[in-house]
Amino acid sequence: MGNKLTTLCTGKDDISVKKLRKNSDAKVSPFNLSPPSRIRKPDETSKLPSLVINPMAAKNWHPDDELVTDERKAFHEFEWDLDELPPNLERLTRPEILHLLHTLLFGGSFQMPIHDILANPPHAKVLDIGCGSGTWIYENAVKYPLSEFHALDNLKTITKEVESLPNVFFETRDILKGLPYPDNHFDAVFQRFLVFGIPKVRWDDTITELIRVTKPGGYIQIVENSMETERTGTNGKILSKALARSSSLRGIDINIAYNIGERMKNLDLEIINEQFRSFPIGWKGKIGEIGLKLIHMSLEMFKPLFLQTLDLTDDEFNCIAEQAITETSQHRTYYNGVSVVGRKKSIVIPYVNMSIDEKIAIYLEGRRDILATLPRKKKSEEFARPTSSLVVNPEAAMKWHPDDELIVDERKKYHAIEDIDVVLPECIDAMNRIEIIHLMHAHAFGRHFHMPIQEVLSIRGAKVLDVGCGLGSWIRDVRKDYPNADYYALDTFKTISAEIEALPNVTFTIGNVVDGLPFPDNHFDAVFQRSLILGIPKEKWDDVISELKRVTKPGGYVEIVEVCMEPERMGINVEILVKALTRAAVAQNVDPEIAFNLKDKMENQGLKIKSETIRSFPVAWNGKIGDLCLKILLLSYEMLKSYVATPLELTCEEFEYIVKQATFEYKQKRSYYNSFAVVGRKELSTQAPNCKILESNTSSNLSADHEVTKKNSEISLESSDDNKEDHKRHFHKVEDSPYLLPADTEEQNRLESQHAVFSHTFGRLFHMPIDDILSDGGRVLDIGCGPGTWSRDIAISYPKTEDIEKSLLDGIEQLPNITFVEANVLEKIPYPDNYFDAVFQRSLISSIPKDKWDNVYKEIFRVTKPGGFVEQVEISNFIRAGPVCTKYFQQMANAMASYGLDMEIEKIPDRMQRAGLYIESENVVSFPVGWGGRLGDINLRNVVNFAISHKSFLTKSFGITGEEYEKIIVDMESEYPAYKTFHNAFAIVGRK
Repeated sequence: MGNKLTTLCTGKDDISVKKLRKNSDAKVSPFNLSPPSRIRKPDETSKLPSLVINPMAAKNWHPDDELVTDERKAFHEFEWDLDELPPNLERLTRPEILHLLHTLLFGGSFQMPIHDILANPPHAKVLDIGCGSGTWIYENAVKYPLSEFHALDNLKTITKEVESLPNVFFETRDILKGLPYPDNHFDAVFQRFLVFGIPKVRWDDTITELIRVTKPGGYIQIVENSMETERTGTNGKILSKALARSSSLRGIDINIAYNIGERMKNLDLEIINEQFRSFPIGWKGKIGEIGLKLIHMSLEMFKPLFLQTLDLTDDEFNCIAEQAITETSQHRTYYNGVSVVGRKKSIVIPYVNMSIDEKIAIYLEGRRDILATLPRKKKSEEFARPTSSLVVNPEAAMKWHPDDELIVDERKKYHAIEDIDVVLPECIDAMNRIEIIHLMHAHAFGRHFHMPIQEVLSIRGAKVLDVGCGLGSWIRDVRKDYPNADYYALDTFKTISAEIEALPNVTFTIGNVVDGLPFPDNHFDAVFQRSLILGIPKEKWDDVISELKRVTKPGGYVEIVEVCMEPERMGINVEILVKALTRAAVAQNVDPEIAFNLKDKMENQGLKIKSETIRSFPVAWNGKIGDLCLKILLLSYEMLKSYVATPLELTCEEFEYIVKQATFEYKQKRSYYNSFAVVGRKELSTQAPNCKILESNTSSNLSADHEVTKKNSEISLESSDDNKEDHKRHFHKVEDSPYLLPADTEEQNRLESQHAVFSHTFGRLFHMPIDDILSDGGRVLDIGCGPGTWSRDIAISYPKTEDIEKSLLDGIEQLPNITFVEANVLEKIPYPDNYFDAVFQRSLISSIPKDKWDNVYKEIFRVTKPGGFVEQVEISNFIRAGPVCTKYFQQMANAMASYGLDMEIEKIPDRMQRAGLYIESENVVSFPVGWGGRLGDINLRNVVNFAISHKSFLTKSFGITGEEYEKIIVDMESEYPAYKTFHNAFAIVGRK
């Protein structure tokens, strides 16, 4: 322990554990919240720098005022004090004392110029983020009763007294997950004391969210304290450095206050004022006594952290803490607070209903005054017009072949290929860009491919082709998981790394897919192609896909992945860059919309579409993946500078200015790009007369051995009388259970299809962070398993995991790691306490009575191990439904209610929390019904089957005949695509 302490201290007075241990027999007074009995006078410290008192700088300090400085920081000395302490000081909480100090020293509870807005109609809307008990919002809501005050915190700590005010509205939400408010909603946003709540890498994202919800012209104020005290004694340094070290390990910057202003400015906020205040501790009269009280409470709050970080006993900590308190008056210790007010810029350019050419013209004209101030280079250094040395158009391109030299301009090397110019250069940046794209796709899609070929790749001798391999990153990572397969890489030039090419089962070939693939027919089990949008001419895509199909074996798969060139939610600067690049791409004979058309083109070439997966890539927001996407774009803009700057007649400086503004817009607008991954299957060329080909309805997660026959997935709407229908369907007969759906083969097929839709849309089988646990052999419970489709896929993916189910498809129960138990979740779950690493439950909202939910979650909580996870997945009602559909589901909800069922999904998190579970995440995806491509078609079949399954029950509840009921189903089936109906699926994860 001595080493730990001495390495944290500085100076000759370093405390050591030897001293502490040596004096351990002496009586150590316990640390308490009362001030020390003796406070040394300032003149007893001879080595302090002389203080420069500025009598003009009272509460309202200005950056131009005279400052007192020490060796590290600037601080403000002031000539005023309180006449007396607040009478209720001893009863104040730590947040209330902080509020008191900041109000006194900054001269008010806020510094935004919004008093007139708050006091006069129409009422203003103000947001307080991290409201705590609501001290700040209470003071202002009472003072300005005409305005609305919205309070937000990740826990409900706001007092009932504050929440009961008529103009106060409270929300529970973690700010790191985004704010639950629309764009441009608040006149003012106030945030304070969240230094320990926001990791350093998430501050820009947080400020971007504040900007998003603030109205143009509105104000944002952020107030933070530096948690590192200044002019600190030996013992104070021990504690200060321990706090800094522990916080740093958790990604927290305790001195973030000093960077707030710069961050707000970089995110394009206009800084209105930035004020600094210093808070004396244990000196400077009454105000110092309040500061001392605050330090007492802070030390007590952080005591467990100090004990752990410094490996101290209680007595040792008490000793250090009391000495640190005494040192504050001796050294005249203080800490700094910072308040920054920014203003969101108003929208001044009327872009509505204008073409991009008009927007660009107005934009550039309005920015000439700014552009004119940029430093200019000599004319010879201006951005060059296209010349024969630049590959910027077909006329300037040389025809490149593998043995030819690369075309070189002053900045980059480019390839020119027959029929098209590949505008991305072969250089270090380009290779880095390709690697980053690979990492982003793997992260966003959660996998390296969507083809259901896991079992095929496990077989020695399986053949896989990667077209446009680049560095070989995709082959490298797939090969790690499937080392038995043979991998073939192809690209127009040799960029594959020597390390990957040297692997024994990797073969690299130079070739251009546009000219045809140098492989025989029916050669590969799987073909993968990604990010060739700029490498294939528009009219050649059909030929390329035909080539991919030709070299694929019958029954094999082809996957093509492309990113849309145009992002969603663009600002004007982003739009300028995107439209210029799109025009350049069209001029180069590229199809900028190929990502949207992949599915149709693959179908037209005879491939049977198995899945179409879409993922969005945020730009400059939402953490690391947003940073990676921004990096790709900046590299691309730099490489393609001539394609943007030349047609707009921009200089280098003007182009760089627009790129910089676009970077801000990506964050403010929360822009994102969509990427499409489409999987097609080459049909078997011949069949035996009685052979049934098994095909999955949707999910790329399911292997061919566990797919459902198309024949069984089809439905019939033939009329039949009610009695005949009852004889056809078989239902559960479980006492006290209101389960209304059948238990027969048709229902099993529907559940299989539903499982595929869930897996496809969520892009995963579960959201619980349990991959490592399952890989090592965990224990999982699937409640309400139905035909066992979810458990089947888990058992296959994680063969070491024991999966226990609570009606299975034939063969699933024979999997070695699946155990089926027949039981009713409404009763006691037949397992001991703390037994499962994870519990999964799906689509039971129409099966569990309202008054039974709490008991069900208590049972689930009981059988889950401490630290284990629980996931509940349910589907919401339909959104954008037509009149027939709306009436049907309203009547259905009423019928369900008569059985004691509660269909309100939003109650699930509260129920889980009441059982003792902590909510880890809430995930939402949307399912189109009858539109949006293959997924919508499959989901439509599932929805119709669901309605048919309820026929016996709902005809009685509605008081109609079977024929009338079937007519309703037919009408709804036509309404879904007409109204673009969809419903949401919620996956809620809790942790014990």
